[in-house]
Amino acid sequence: MSTFCMCKIRAGYGNQRYWICSRLWTLLVFATAILAPVCHGDQNVFDASDVLPSVREEPFDRPVLDTWVDTLEETRVASDGNDIIIPLNKTTPIFIVYDESFRDLLGADGSNTVPLETVAEKNYSFAHEGPVWLESLNSLFFTSNRLGNTTDSDQYVEMWLLEVDSGNLTQLDVPVPMANGATLYGNDNVLVLSQGANTTGGALYSLDPVNQTVYPLLNNWFGLKFNSPNDVVVFPDGSILFTDPVYGFDQLFRNGGIELGAYIWLWKPGQAPSVLADGYVAPNGLAFSPDFTTLYASDTGFFNGTGAWNPLKPHTIYAYDVVQDDDGNFKGIENKREFYTSSVGIPDGIKVDNVGNVYTGVGSGVDVISKEGKLIGSIAVGSVANLAFGGQNMDELYMMQEDKITKLNLNTQAPDLPTTIVSAEGAVVGENDKVPALSASPAAWPSGLVMLYMLILSSTNVLIFH
Repeated sequence: MSTFCMCKIRAGYGNQRYWICSRLWTLLVFATAILAPVCHGDQNVFDASDVLPSVREEPFDRPVLDTWVDTLEETRVASDGNDIIIPLNKTTPIFIVYDESFRDLLGADGSNTVPLETVAEKNYSFAHEGPVWLESLNSLFFTSNRLGNTTDSDQYVEMWLLEVDSGNLTQLDVPVPMANGATLYGNDNVLVLSQGANTTGGALYSLDPVNQTVYPLLNNWFGLKFNSPNDVVVFPDGSILFTDPVYGFDQLFRNGGIELGAYIWLWKPGQAPSVLADGYVAPNGLAFSPDFTTLYASDTGFFNGTGAWNPLKPHTIYAYDVVQDDDGNFKGIENKREFYTSSVGIPDGIKVDNVGNVYTGVGSGVDVISKEGKLIGSIAVGSVANLAFGGQNMDELYMMQEDKITKLNLNTQAPDLPTTIVSAEGAVVGENDKVPALSASPAAWPSGLVMLYMLILSSTNVLIFH
């Protein structure tokens, strides 16, 4: 912190009166009172040693769902020499540095100031999941939270494109029931997950956001319906991995009974999908390391779909070693281990940068973890569900915050994502080939034709993959 600012940060729970700064620092700060006004300034980068004492004065208490950042207090020295204890200004996002490598990522200057920008904002939860950067459109694709009557099955989700230079928002009108997680699919398409609706199970769709056309890729496992697919990643050989928790049943927009477990699935188009990992309460976020040798997967069973929480359930990211054959094709995963457990809420979406740092949306914002599993910093902007890198240099972090999207420029970049597409017959689709698409217009989808098409797709999967 600047020598000429009289603000001292301390951590206070209840009536705690812990000094973080030394008495020598206190005297120095007090001496500057004659020369400078009391200031909070624009400083928003703090060392963890300033705010996280290892021993707290009893009694102290932090409600489980409250962010620890909200317990921070600020001690200001008044002109009469008395201390004034006030809550820290939460309108200024706070960046907590646990390791100097995080300060390097932020590019914090000498004044410890890191700017953020709100790039889109509405008065409802329009920005929740599935952010995908589309380079050719200079735009961010994303999906909303559950909207409508969230106490019964009459719910829906919106899909959006944000053109970042102009700030223009375009809502996509495509038939993907309760769209959720997504990833880049080829150069211009989006692989988006449907959580299903009512008795219709979850599914995977290829979406062309320009022409607003969609094509269903997978909707069953030997005739059994998926639950509510949540997140998806693609391996360089075209293999598709996705998570399938039962949140849709908890949240009442799915009914008809659960037919499959809460699994992580592997689908190699042209083959039957298979269970890649079980033992999860609520499998959620997925990400590969930049070199595709590690798979990260979060279990967010701490929350059920209604917001009820249980501290005995996981809020953890696990890491696996990726097994490949001699040609670099995906074979499986092994050596599951705990990688990171969040202290506030759940680790929802996961992204990585090109040096292997892991970024995850949590209850207080974004936690940043080194590839060794060490928490190196926190971006305390308030709750973040999901996130994505974007921009011309892929060095802009876009954070989904329900009623707004916040952008942070970083001194790092995202790794390149695979652009391989494999057809349902198992053939690699070339860069200039187009995935067959169905019209986005509901009027062009006679209900009987849709049901027949999906029935054929389901039957074909079972017959071909038998």
